[in-house]
Amino acid sequence: MNPPCHAALRVVAALCAVITGARAEEFSNSFAVDLGQKHYRISVTGNDQVVDLDGSYETSVHATWMLRFWDPGFESPGFLGGLGLAYGFYEEDDLLLQVFEVRGEFGPAMEPVSWLRFGMQLFGGIGYHDLHVPRAIYDLTGVSGIGNLGFSYGANAFLTFKLHHNLHLSGQAGFRGLYVSYGVFEDGNLNRGIESSTIGLLAGASIDFAF
Repeated sequence: MNPPCHAALRVVAALCAVITGARAEEFSNSFAVDLGQKHYRISVTGNDQVVDLDGSYETSVHATWMLRFWDPGFESPGFLGGLGLAYGFYEEDDLLLQVFEVRGEFGPAMEPVSWLRFGMQLFGGIGYHDLHVPRAIYDLTGVSGIGNLGFSYGANAFLTFKLHHNLHLSGQAGFRGLYVSYGVFEDGNLNRGIESSTIGLLAGASIDFAF
């Protein structure tokens, strides 16, 4: 075969590699809900009183929308990551925490066959955490709650079944933590404030619309 033919074949091979790689990468809209008992520790300071709350939220729901990007690896794990919005609702009697966040996630993933993907992800978010403490705590400390910037963090393993090229169903299991605090200080001493930390296991499912 003459040199021009060799050059033409190399060009065709390069174009095929580019096209194959571009088509292997994908974006998806992912809608997920996860549940799981979350344990809280809350410290409320006010009126020269410090009240510590310790327990578990009876209701725990966290919903997210993510725009995800899948970049397959070549003879190695690929990468799955994304950005999105999250809403969390946690309640025990008249103790209530709501979370509105911007969230990011990333981690390694593999596709042993074309219809199955699994991997591990780290995630974190930052946003507005709205906490309302029980009336009895307010009567004692004069502090009813906090609305402030807080953050979340966690990790989960996932297993995705690709029912169709554009439709995927996933299951997740892992843990999630939340933290928010606020304080008013006088002469270097905490006069009024709240510190809230929450952590627990999560189990969830998501549906992804790939494109």
